Amino acid sequence: ALPSLVLPLVAALAATFSPALWAQAASGDGDGAARGALARVTVTGSNIRRADAETPSPVQNLTAADIARTGYSTLGEVLQHLSANNMGSLGQATPGAFGAGGSGISLRGLTVGATLVLIDGHRMASYPLPDDGQRDFVDIASIPVEAVERVEVLKDGASAIYGSDAMAGVVNVILKRSHEGTALQAEVGSASRGDARMVKVSGIRGFGDLDRDGIAGYFSAGFRRQGQVLLSDRPALGGSDWTRYGGEDLGLTANPELQVAPETRSYSLLGKVTALLPRDWTLSVAASVLGSRATQVGLLNTVSPSGGITTFNFGPAHPAPQPTALNGTNVI
Repeated sequence: ALPSLVLPLVAALAATFSPALWAQAASGDGDGAARGALARVTVTGSNIRRADAETPSPVQNLTAADIARTGYSTLGEVLQHLSANNMGSLGQATPGAFGAGGSGISLRGLTVGATLVLIDGHRMASYPLPDDGQRDFVDIASIPVEAVERVEVLKDGASAIYGSDAMAGVVNVILKRSHEGTALQAEVGSASRGDARMVKVSGIRGFGDLDRDGIAGYFSAGFRRQGQVLLSDRPALGGSDWTRYGGEDLGLTANPELQVAPETRSYSLLGKVTALLPRDWTLSVAASVLGSRATQVGLLNTVSPSGGITTFNFGPAHPAPQPTALNGTNVI
């Protein structure tokens, strides 16, 4: 019974599609013409929604030109000023942070551990110091801004696709495939009081033409250092004289080594090569060495029977402070 049903089915399918194929052949629209009319489509991070006008949670795109117009010297500073990035974010200048030296983004205030950061659609190694010792995050400040083509920010939960570290959203950093010529950049600056001096030098060197040579790439390097801001240099923050506000002068002196912002350093070395292969395949190889460092002075206290809990000088200039020993008479 089965062979008797196959033949009529094949005949019906042939009768259905033959007129369409014959009409296509007669009109001269061959496979080559249709193939030539198609445009090349490059997909980076296919799980990120891209239709800005068709989704309730649009994707915010920041191009290299947008980043340059901000005037910020690091990618971390650019993303720190996104309206969707708020409570729970980390900056290199955050004093007393557990993840000292790192800069993390916190979309919708759900902490840095709930925002996934991707590089070209792939996961990146986490910063070695977790936030509060428990939330892993990617240091966005160490990514060289000169090598960034654009940044895509999905301001919607994507944990169903990427896991629990994408509950707040996804930040996808797209690196350039090639760069023409050589670009060198140097920046200097400081706060209005003369501290927090910043020095940054960076450069990028490209080679090859992807369309002409079939292979191209670049090498990028950069270094940035920003000085500390001491609490003693900001009387409005570290003073204890409240008489002008109707209070009293407590007579406390700010520790001259406590910081409003720590000294930070970051460096980046990044190289990328892209080659066009037969049958529309593309080979892309990237290697990077990224690092961040902050010199922080933490908060220590001493307990005495007469003065209660008081602070004492500590930090690089006082490597061996001597707190009062705790015993049964000065502990409540």
